[in-house]
Amino acid sequence: MNGMFWEFRQQQDISNAQSSARRAADHAREAKQAAETVQFLEQKVDKLALICRAMWELLGESNNVSEEILFEKIKEIDLRDGQLDGKMTVTPKKCPRCSRVMSRRHNRCLYCGTEERPDTPFELL
Repeated sequence: MNGMFWEFRQQQDISNAQSSARRAADHAREAKQAAETVQFLEQKVDKLALICRAMWELLGESNNVSEEILFEKIKEIDLRDGQLDGKMTVTPKKCPRCSRVMSRRHNRCLYCGTEERPDTPFELL
């Protein structure tokens, strides 16, 4: 009887160890995916920064626009939401037909079906 109890306990410990190993493998896979996502986003941000820099230099050279003017424009855009916080806060858009708040991910009102085109290309981001 004591040997049967020992055998049962051993099987239970093995099963628990296998479950822990599976959970650890799942966590490792999730961590790897998260690291790959972060790396992808960092590369994307670096490319966007490069594009913005090139656009700024072209604009400055061709229109004789100073960095002071650029800083003022950045501040103006930042303050559109009432806070100087280095972010552009998007205000919710209301449907022109039913006045309900529209999802930024859709160009059609989820409630009444009215199609609404973005005001600027930046609303597509």
